[in-house]
Amino acid sequence: MATHNAQQEGLVVATHGRHCVVETSDGQQRICHPRGKKSQAVVGDRVRWQGAAPGQGEEGTIEKVLERRNLFYRQDEIRTKSFAANIDQVLILIAAEPVFSESQLARALIAAEAAHIQPLIALNKRDLTEPFARAWERLAPYRRMGGAHPYEVLALGLAQADAVTWAAVAWQSVGNTIFGYGVWAWLLARYPAATISPFSLLVPVFGMGASAVVLAEPLPPWKLLAAGLIMAGLALNLLWPHVSRAWRS
Repeated sequence: MATHNAQQEGLVVATHGRHCVVETSDGQQRICHPRGKKSQAVVGDRVRWQGAAPGQGEEGTIEKVLERRNLFYRQDEIRTKSFAANIDQVLILIAAEPVFSESQLARALIAAEAAHIQPLIALNKRDLTEPFARAWERLAPYRRMGGAHPYEVLALGLAQADAVTWAAVAWQSVGNTIFGYGVWAWLLARYPAATISPFSLLVPVFGMGASAVVLAEPLPPWKLLAAGLIMAGLALNLLWPHVSRAWRS
């Protein structure tokens, strides 16, 4: 646990407006705020951060952004928008249908080359034979670009799907959609909407729990506190009418 005076090195794993989520060396995640414009960080940045003073919460401040290997950004006539730093490779995913924009593809390639990041183009929907053949032909010049190191273009489709992919598709179509919405409609038909609707707040709680179990994502104290507040609010909403009636009687 960081003290107020000690600066630690961490990795920015997410950004949300004016604050970032920094992963510490022990795998915990901490919300941090930049200290001035010079401390503006993007995903992938290595930073030095400092914890809050005792009694002032769990959030920290980003004191310094360490030197970057590269910076992936987009620039137009008005402004420059930075996305991520210290990237090893950029995957540019396009589809055979609807027809992809060569202008957007070229802009992504230029941005990757400007930052000295290796781009990889992936053309999806190989199963659509004719649209895929036309799209593959349009990508022929890109496969010949790059001098001694032409751009690699992958062909993706359902033929490459493994058992895990099909299980994910089955879960999304049957588990999440048919079963999930079926149960939701069944509950709404039998109970007032005001009783059932608040339970939709459990979606992020189950999402965080599943991510921790399946993907081994950390559960820092602020996430557990947020989940506890949601559960407490639902319990209050569900039990308060019964408690109120018992109190009046």
